[in-house]
Amino acid sequence: MDSFDYWRLCDDLTISQAALLLIGKDPEEGRDYDKYQAQENRPKEYEAAITAISNGLLQGTIAGRCVMETALEFDKDFEFYHGETEKVDTNLSTVSVSSLRDFLEKKGFVSEFFFPNVVDPNVVDARDYL
Repeated sequence: MDSFDYWRLCDDLTISQAALLLIGKDPEEGRDYDKYQAQENRPKEYEAAITAISNGLLQGTIAGRCVMETALEFDKDFEFYHGETEKVDTNLSTVSVSSLRDFLEKKGFVSEFFFPNVVDPNVVDARDYL
């Protein structure tokens, strides 16, 4: 078994974990691709995956638990203001794996992690020639 097999035991994943698995990265190795790291240091596919999953959760096409980011700000008296932003917290929000699979399937998107038994139709199997 590889490390990805253990992730298949999860019924729910954070958006960050799901996005990393979608692009073929182990979430343990990609923990640093969070909102604090410069975008140019992340894989290009990661930003698209995070956006698609976050939007799917917000629009209700992916089931899960949405948590909005919070902001801490100072007012003129240097008192803390604590409130929600309009951005999804990708490290706290979770998505249902089965719902995410349905979402990906409707989009015609096959990912090796989420569809391990699906053979890519663009890849010719050498056994076909035998």
